[in-house]
Amino acid sequence: MNRKIRSIASFVLLNIISLSLLASSAQAQTELTGKKVGPQPDGSILVPTNQLLRPAGFQIYLPGRPVDLALSPDDKLLFVKNRKSLDLIRLIDRTVLQSLPYNRSGASFTGLCLSSDGQKVFVTEARDRIHIAVMTDDRILHWEKPILLPKPSIGGNPVPGGLTLNDNEDKILVTLSRNNSLAVIDLKDTSIVEISVGIAPYDVLLVSPQKAYVTNWGGRQP
Repeated sequence: MNRKIRSIASFVLLNIISLSLLASSAQAQTELTGKKVGPQPDGSILVPTNQLLRPAGFQIYLPGRPVDLALSPDDKLLFVKNRKSLDLIRLIDRTVLQSLPYNRSGASFTGLCLSSDGQKVFVTEARDRIHIAVMTDDRILHWEKPILLPKPSIGGNPVPGGLTLNDNEDKILVTLSRNNSLAVIDLKDTSIVEISVGIAPYDVLLVSPQKAYVTNWGGRQP
């Protein structure tokens, strides 16, 4: 009998909690009725899925679809890998100084790294190249000759992703998503060695001259 009473009490309690949550949700939806998507007067942001976000810090608005970013060594500039351009932002006044369009296809899903002096930017594109942007003394970016990446054995484009420089900055490592490999590129002559990894590698982290960790979207190869 006691067990039955406990079961009934638990059922009633769960229903009370459910009704309370539904009431709170209904109240929240009522408060959002009539509001436009975007920044709100109180600093929050209403997104199209009817969620109200209150992010920490400040926001910089720019068109496109940012997928990666890197901070300059002096913490003054932010490099943003956008869908169709490499954007340079001055943080002190939140100003977009430059949007440098890619020469060919758009950006890949991730992949942006800087040289230690912040003067060179390496960005992977959506097909088969690493774009290299160089910054002049007056903080203007321009493209240098890109690095062409090897195609997969199945044909098509390698679709590069994450990349990183080694400590000496004479080699760059980049994941080749459709090759299921990590490419190690000698920047002196752009010669390339491929190392087989898991399915659809996403990003790479270099922890020593002899060891790197690679994340794979598809897991281990069967």
